[in-house]
Amino acid sequence: MICPNCNAANELTWRRYWMSPLGRHVCTTCQAKFSMAHTAKYYLSIISIWLAIGIITFYVADIFNVDILLAYLVYFLIGALVVFPLDRKFDNSWRGTKLRK
Repeated sequence: MICPNCNAANELTWRRYWMSPLGRHVCTTCQAKFSMAHTAKYYLSIISIWLAIGIITFYVADIFNVDILLAYLVYFLIGALVVFPLDRKFDNSWRGTKLRK
């Protein structure tokens, strides 16, 4: 993440990622408060990934006649294991930042 105030690179560690679920961060260099920019590209990417995981999970569950509650559990677990690391990667690499007021 790049601080919009001083242009310093801030590494998004897992601790910082989990401590800021809404994408609000503090620069480690200048202490400026900034947040992640909300773009259509970001939301479209995350929603597309969740939908693809859901379609595949429920298709496989239907083939093997798996109970629907188990299918939802598997969907959530697989989704979380795939989407959270990708979201952190998106936040750290190409998702923009803006200063908070």
